[in-house]
Amino acid sequence: MASLRVNASHLLEPNRIKFLVQVGLAKHPDLPIVPLLIDLAQNEQDKDVLKAIIARYEMARPIFAGPGVPKERVAALRMAFEAAIADAC
Repeated sequence: MASLRVNASHLLEPNRIKFLVQVGLAKHPDLPIVPLLIDLAQNEQDKDVLKAIIARYEMARPIFAGPGVPKERVAALRMAFEAAIADAC
């Protein structure tokens, strides 16, 4: 919404543009009646998939692994990730 205000504020004039859906995990305060995409999911599985897709917008670059990854491997991945983000290079 902020970039729209800066780059195309004329579109926010009444009756110029209609928002059909919001992509995010929470509604924007300026769009209280526009539904979230996730609210249109048909079932919990679809909702979970949308949450994973939408997480990119909420967290920039999410990192995750699939189900059934051994605990030792998860611990090693976490340590490697922490070392990578701590590296100044």
